[in-house]
Amino acid sequence: MENSTKSMELKARELLRDVRLDCESAAVTELIDDTLSAIRESIDKIPQDLKVGGDEAPGFIRDIGSDKVDFTFKKPKSIEVAGSYAMQSLAKPYASVDVFLRLPKECFHEKDYLNHRYHGKRCIYLCVIKKYLGSSSLIKKIEWSTFQNEARKPVLLVYPVQELEEIPEFSMRIIPVATSLFDASKLKLSRSNLRAFSQGDDAQATPNYNHSILEDMFMEGNDYFVRKTLHGRKEFGDALILMKVWARLRTSVYSHDCFNGFLISVIMAYLASEKGGNRINSLMNALQIFRVTLEFIAAPKLWDKGLSLQPQGLLLQPHGHCRMTKEDWRRCLQLFPLVLIDSSGHFNLAFRVSKSGILEFHEEAAATLNCLGRCEDGGFEGVFTTKVDFAAKYDYCMRVNLNGNSEIYASGLCSDKEFWRTYEEKVHTLIEQGLNDRAKLIRVIWRNNTELNVEEGLSKFSADPLLVGVLCSSSEKSVRMVDIGPNSENKEEATDDTLYVPRLPNLEGFGVKNQSFVGLEMELLQKAQENLVVVADQLDFCLPSGVRDSISSSGNLLEAFEALSKCLRKLDDIPLRVISVQPLDSAFRLTSVFPPQPHPLATAKGTGLKSKKLVSTCIQPLEVLIQLERSGKWPKEDMPIRQTRSVYLLKIGERRVNLNLKNWGIACTATEDEVDVLMSGYAFRLRLSYGRGLKISQRQYQLRQALTVDQEVFIHGLHSGMINGLQGIYPTFGPVVRLAKRWIASHLFSSFLAEEAIELLVAYLFLKPSPFPVPCSRITGYLRFLRLLSNYDWNFSPLIVDINNVLTVEDEKKINEDFMLTRKVYKEKMQNVEPAMFLATAYDKASMAWTRVSPNSSLPPDRRSLSHTTPSLLSLATPLVALTGIASARVAPVMRKSEKWEFDDWEFVEEGLVLGLAEEDEYCSVPLCRSPNSQWQAKAKEGGHHQQREEVGRMMAYARSSADYLTKLIMQGQTDSHIWESLFRTPLNNYDAVLLLHGDRLPFPEHQLFSNDIAQGKLVARGKASKIFNPYIRLQGSLDDVKDKLLVNFDPLRCYIEDLKKEFPHTFTLWFDTFGGDAIGLTWEQRESKKRPREEPGKDKVDPMEVLRDVARCGKGLVRSVHLIKAPRC
Repeated sequence: MENSTKSMELKARELLRDVRLDCESAAVTELIDDTLSAIRESIDKIPQDLKVGGDEAPGFIRDIGSDKVDFTFKKPKSIEVAGSYAMQSLAKPYASVDVFLRLPKECFHEKDYLNHRYHGKRCIYLCVIKKYLGSSSLIKKIEWSTFQNEARKPVLLVYPVQELEEIPEFSMRIIPVATSLFDASKLKLSRSNLRAFSQGDDAQATPNYNHSILEDMFMEGNDYFVRKTLHGRKEFGDALILMKVWARLRTSVYSHDCFNGFLISVIMAYLASEKGGNRINSLMNALQIFRVTLEFIAAPKLWDKGLSLQPQGLLLQPHGHCRMTKEDWRRCLQLFPLVLIDSSGHFNLAFRVSKSGILEFHEEAAATLNCLGRCEDGGFEGVFTTKVDFAAKYDYCMRVNLNGNSEIYASGLCSDKEFWRTYEEKVHTLIEQGLNDRAKLIRVIWRNNTELNVEEGLSKFSADPLLVGVLCSSSEKSVRMVDIGPNSENKEEATDDTLYVPRLPNLEGFGVKNQSFVGLEMELLQKAQENLVVVADQLDFCLPSGVRDSISSSGNLLEAFEALSKCLRKLDDIPLRVISVQPLDSAFRLTSVFPPQPHPLATAKGTGLKSKKLVSTCIQPLEVLIQLERSGKWPKEDMPIRQTRSVYLLKIGERRVNLNLKNWGIACTATEDEVDVLMSGYAFRLRLSYGRGLKISQRQYQLRQALTVDQEVFIHGLHSGMINGLQGIYPTFGPVVRLAKRWIASHLFSSFLAEEAIELLVAYLFLKPSPFPVPCSRITGYLRFLRLLSNYDWNFSPLIVDINNVLTVEDEKKINEDFMLTRKVYKEKMQNVEPAMFLATAYDKASMAWTRVSPNSSLPPDRRSLSHTTPSLLSLATPLVALTGIASARVAPVMRKSEKWEFDDWEFVEEGLVLGLAEEDEYCSVPLCRSPNSQWQAKAKEGGHHQQREEVGRMMAYARSSADYLTKLIMQGQTDSHIWESLFRTPLNNYDAVLLLHGDRLPFPEHQLFSNDIAQGKLVARGKASKIFNPYIRLQGSLDDVKDKLLVNFDPLRCYIEDLKKEFPHTFTLWFDTFGGDAIGLTWEQRESKKRPREEPGKDKVDPMEVLRDVARCGKGLVRSVHLIKAPRC
């Protein structure tokens, strides 16, 4: 714990050094002084007694409904720097210096607090100043902004011509203040100062309008109070900077209806005062003050009765300095969710803070404290570097576009509250009623990010959509379909429309559907129905039949597995009994991108064939682990173990077929490695484990040696069991994994990141979600996966995934030591770092299983990742010793390398795969040749290895780009599905060469998202599709004849990839999509040395065009075209 605290303090000091603006530096002081002088000089040029009126900002005056705004311009009483700069607590990169411009009393009448006259004159005053600032040579531009997103209180942003490198977008914000302009007693909570807001003789109070004016009147005094309280205490300033960094990362906290930098400084000033119990003092360091402030924020009960900045005891005095009576205090608590009385005692500083805003503020503080206490290294990354924005935090986001809908503000843009704030409350109430206890937190924010032109009015203020964020209370509640309505026997409740759930058909993603609705007026959403967008299922197009298919089809699969398990346990004529049958395939744990559907030809009688004309030619087997009882008679040497295992598998296959033919008529094939069983529409591949030699030895780890077959199977079983348990706890886990796997494959990373590694990455998001809550929606989880992949420090940090919470402190220490051993050579030779992604689990503390060599470098044939170990093309193409006549793409135990097999109109030869070669299939300008260029292969070995770590770098860059784009789509994107498809389109021009395949010759064409094409580069070859292989079987002839055409575990793409790896080792790296993509990327291997090798006489220069022609020849009938983008560097 002590080391963690020291590490946290060290990182905090480094962070402060990076983000703190040195306000005393000569460059900063000179820039601010020059800009302030330019502002003063420009104002001095304004003629005295200038007559101004509503024509300076006609649109603004019209929209706020103001009258009597003509006045004679007088120069401001003072122009002074204030805010964070005055307290020396400016935090980069959003460095804006506040300038208080005190409005002259001569420009206002005694009763200008009525009917928005003050706001009108305030705006006109700024319009005049803006006009003269534009003539200054020291000022680059002037823009309109708003104070705390309040449209009726514009401010000016002044950008100087001179720029600082450390603050590229530096500006000065001119804020008018109205010190002593009006009598504060006229602006009490109970007063009505808007005649248009009153109905007849019934004058309605305008507390928010009154507070808007009081805020300007006492802004200088409150700023002085904070500065005085925190003055001379460097630790306070540093802690305030840390609080700002923390809040800015939480975008929905640092907003107009929650907290900003000033309110946070007010809270800290309160805690440093006697009234706040002197909770923070000068003996504390910045990090301690930060923690104490968060602890206070995270305690809602301390806020329930309100807070006051007035000195102790003044609040109860009826006279003297006290300005707020007990009655005013009670009324303030009733009107505002949060009460924070200013130092003068006249108004509530937190009058803009909404109920949902303060709830989120409390929750974020509590979550941060939890992160500080539980996360590694004190949780620094989660607190100060992780962006907790709207898109990544909330499970569901909704956009309501009301731009141009004049009906919604027909009653006026500004009354006591602006109509934007009014509709925030209306929508919040509506969604809250609709979701009931499904939602833990609902945030409704209508920000204005559009550039304003105040003179033309406030209509553009509604150009940005209204955003709704919903944080689900739990996965179980969020998917509940029905709510219990009011008691029908209670007439009062039965006739109360507000007790019924409103009908929001577009909120299916929230779980609100199939409900009965009556009577509730939907004033906003009925008019905006066409412009209502719920971000929930936009990515379901990339998964078959949406995400719900995995659950709907899992029942049949589990029933078939149970039947298989019972049958295996009944085998009694083998030496060792089967004691357990465990599913290994991702389909059993609901994380398979394409959950298997029952195949009609994999059933006993071809069930369901009558209603179909075509069925799939290929079926993918689902791996199942058979555990035999222990025995001391197993051999100890590797080869005898393999032979014994083969005998067991063949015996099980033979016995299994006999049982099936007698009882169920189930098909079965056996090899020396596995047994394939076809039953109930599925193909099961049996793997055998006997329980010995499973532990990874120290020597094996130190040399990073490949795992044995038994170790692979054993680890795979442990992984499958843990992930299956995690899926049971978090229902959203499976859909998020499926989206993540689809993205990895779509960007051609299939051979570099194992599916099991992807599952562990997503599991980490659920097990250690801090600073976020656990994701309850697939899009939110998918976005966090992309950010984890792109932002995690893979070079210097292991990722520890403790699914069952069994790792001890000693275990984690050992994991970190093992990790550091893999990084010892980092400074000497970056490309020697293995593994590039260190994923440690309880069953694999040394990261040997899934990322031992990938992603890291190009994979030679003898160094493949565990989950991508596949036979060569020759093995894949060889038929089994089939017991039922069904073809299975497995290696036969009697196969010899020189043999040639012909099966079902396919020709498999040693050199490559030829699919129905015919004259019309010949490649353009490519002579028929089945043997690759051996000369290029020899030269490639001399050229060195592929530049390692390219995969991780490319993966991180793509993930960062996709995460940014997805965030943009969630916050302001379109509903067009083609735009969302861009997340899964990979830029093919980033490869050195591209191979395009015939998508209709892949085993499952329906899995393909879209057909790729490329316009860059040089066309090397073009070929037609083979007519021999068809991914679909036409149901003609007898059932046995049709079944003979069924292929188990056959994939032409995999065959082709393995052939290329075999024939072109150390030549190029292949990037492909195992889930149906029709593009293969190719990058040339790079030399380790930067020195140009000396060319030896007698050796020809390598021709990349000839190499690519040979590549095309190997895939004849499958490859559509080959394109050269960039030639290799010699």
